[in-house]
Amino acid sequence: MAHNASTPHLIIATSHGREDVPLQQNQLTLGRDPTSDIVIADQVVAFVHALLERTRGGYEIIDAGGASGLTFNGARVQRRTLADGDVIWIGPNISLTDEGATAHVGQIAREGELRLDAIHLKQFIDKKHNLLQDISLSVLPRVVVVAG
Repeated sequence: MAHNASTPHLIIATSHGREDVPLQQNQLTLGRDPTSDIVIADQVVAFVHALLERTRGGYEIIDAGGASGLTFNGARVQRRTLADGDVIWIGPNISLTDEGATAHVGQIAREGELRLDAIHLKQFIDKKHNLLQDISLSVLPRVVVVAG
C-alpha cells in the first residue's frame, strides 16, 4: 500500500491478516471496542487494550490494563516509545509493528505455539541485484513451512 512517507504507520498483524494504519491523531485508543480508533476484533484483546499518544519522539504505546498486556522483546511493558521496526505483541498471535525498518523478524512462543512475522525483508545477492524487495510474511502457530 502506497502512503505518505512522512506519516507514521502502525502495521497490525493478526490471524485474520495485516492492516496498515496511518497514525494521524494525537491520541488513539486500541481495543476490541467498536468505537476504538483502532479496532482489533480478537478475544485476546481487551475492550480498551492500549493507548497511543503522540510525543516529541514519535508515538508512545501505553498498556490500558488488558489481561494479555503488551510484550516487547519477550518482556511485559507498561509503556514504550515506538521506534522504527519495533514489534509489540498482544498475546501470542497479534503483533503491532511501527513501520520503517528495512527488515524485522519477530517471534514469540507461548504454551508450545510459535508465530513468526518477517516484515520488510530485503535481500541483495550483489550490489546491483535485489532478490527480495520489501517482502513480508507471517507463519501462524501449527503451520509448517518447508523450503526446498
